[in-house]
Amino acid sequence: MKQKLATALALILILTTVCGLCAGAESAPADGLYTIGVTSSTKMFKVVDCALRVEDGQMTAVLTLSGVGYGYVYAGTSAEAEAAPVESWSPYVPNWDGKYTYEIEIPALDADVSVCGFSIKYQKWYDRTLVFNSATLSPRTSVAPDGVYGGILHSDGAIDGLDCILTARNGAMSVELAGDVQALRIGGAEYTAADGRLSFPLASLDVRTAVELEQNDAWSACWLRIDSAELSDHNVTAADGVYTVEVKTDSKLLKITGCVLSIRNGAMTAMLTANNSSYDYLYLGLAKDAPNDGAAWIAGSPDASGAYTYVVEIPSLDNEISVATHSAKKSLWYDRAITLDSATLQPLR
Repeated sequence: MKQKLATALALILILTTVCGLCAGAESAPADGLYTIGVTSSTKMFKVVDCALRVEDGQMTAVLTLSGVGYGYVYAGTSAEAEAAPVESWSPYVPNWDGKYTYEIEIPALDADVSVCGFSIKYQKWYDRTLVFNSATLSPRTSVAPDGVYGGILHSDGAIDGLDCILTARNGAMSVELAGDVQALRIGGAEYTAADGRLSFPLASLDVRTAVELEQNDAWSACWLRIDSAELSDHNVTAADGVYTVEVKTDSKLLKITGCVLSIRNGAMTAMLTANNSSYDYLYLGLAKDAPNDGAAWIAGSPDASGAYTYVVEIPSLDNEISVATHSAKKSLWYDRAITLDSATLQPLR
């Protein structure tokens, strides 16, 4: 009798523990995009940011790691990763800041989640454990840095797979697409196509946005999503001619006071005038590459006031262009960025 009682008590204890663990694992939050804190089992796999996307109850996490040592991440153990097809591994995708991100599906919050990372240096999988902490959940908005990008629409409607152009400016984003969509309603506002192109605002990347589409004079409801990881630079140009244009820089140490832009057969050349003669050379690219690429240095020429001018080939308007400046005084290269604002183009002739 005592043995049966002890066995029953043991079973009750096991069931209670299992139920407690189940209760501790949070189910998915409402559909949307969130920021969530992640606890890792090791400092060698430190998650510095995590975007959690929830769609139809399924959770996808985009992990940003502190380092760049892992070529792949897999949602499972190292043994499972080695047995799985390579297509199921999550490769790194650099984010806007160059940090490595990885996209994986997760089963629950507040519970141990097995993942593993493939070391680029050692060519080996390492097992890790992550906990996604529901208490840290907060709504998230994903906005691209200022620029013009090519993207792909994901949707449960007829626009699925369509190419689009996304423009980000001062924290606001707009989308332009071509096709047979006559109009689109979003957030109570209606946007109508003109000349076969439709433009509308987008509040956030990486999350579903509910819309209504008018095609063939009929309206239908659907959602759309543009993923930030799929964006690519979209080159922007203008009609052939000669223009003045305003140039923005990312540093007060490089101020462009004038720019004459010549466009011929779509190729763009800019004559940039700086506000001083501090930099004897410019370089299209990064400061670390400039010393070994002397043939590509762009020498400054003084104008009548003594300020330096530089003749630079421009790949695109409205997109940030990496340049390096060489200090004649310190004999050092510095990373800078310039952007030619197409909205300020004024024809010279």
